[in-house]
Amino acid sequence: MGAYILRRILISIPVLLGITIIGFVALKLSPGDPLLTSVNPEVLANLMANPALLEAERRKLGFDQPVFPNQYFRWLGNVLQGDLGFSITSRRPIVHEIGSRLPQTLLLMIVSLGMAICIGIPIGVITAVRQYSKLDYGLNATAIFLASTPVFVLALIAIYVFAVNLHLLPTGQVHTVGRTDLPDLLHHLILPASVLAVVNAAPLVRYTRASMLEVLNSEYVTTARSKGLVERRVIGRHAFRNALIPIITIVALLIPEAVAGAVITEQIFAWNGMGQLAVKAAGARDPSLMMGIILITGVAVLAANIIADIGYAVADPRVRYDPAK
Repeated sequence: MGAYILRRILISIPVLLGITIIGFVALKLSPGDPLLTSVNPEVLANLMANPALLEAERRKLGFDQPVFPNQYFRWLGNVLQGDLGFSITSRRPIVHEIGSRLPQTLLLMIVSLGMAICIGIPIGVITAVRQYSKLDYGLNATAIFLASTPVFVLALIAIYVFAVNLHLLPTGQVHTVGRTDLPDLLHHLILPASVLAVVNAAPLVRYTRASMLEVLNSEYVTTARSKGLVERRVIGRHAFRNALIPIITIVALLIPEAVAGAVITEQIFAWNGMGQLAVKAAGARDPSLMMGIILITGVAVLAANIIADIGYAVADPRVRYDPAK
């Protein structure tokens, strides 16, 4: 198992480098000048009147060098030393900008994905076992409706129903003004986490149902039933474990979906996380901050894929089998 995990990690390294190269070059070649979009009108007028000042600032930041490989390798060398640079808008280190928001986003994503898995997989199993029943039709219709509904629509509906009309939950923010305790944080987390959980659980229901139906029609499940095993044991021990590979794949693919959904959700619920920071960085054309976000997001997605590969090996030992040994 150790060699299998190590191979997966080594494979992820060039993939991460490719992600950062594409992101870096795309940001540098995008139209507009980050130095001019990040300053106030008075400083902008001074820079336009004194081109030498602007050119000196470009040289200081290394913007006068070729994008690839000069600027990229300079950035990569700094990253390997733990230096992500500084934001040209806030003049703060990128590590501080991301570090102050990353915990909120991680909390939102972990809770929402955990809820999605706890909701989607059991419902998918139930609909497969109760195929063509009224429960199956009802749950599947609900899952299709939720999967087809944009996340911002569900978020606005949730705010209108639970915050505006019923006054049960806050409309947004991480904390109530003047409070920083855990119960208050969890109270504010319920709405955004529930919206993301519902959006991610809907496709999980569909794929879990399809995977379970394929396994339930297999000969070994029929054999297990013919031996007189109780249905719960047939479903849990024989059918579900063999249906796990596609389910693990879908859970891994939900990580990028959750990242994209978090950007929208954090904007709507004013959740002070990476999603809000990404929108701010894109609006200000802050290349160093955007690269920091791309790097963190790429690492998160690749880590999710490695965890999925480990899940494959646990669910099916044949995945990690090496015929050379």
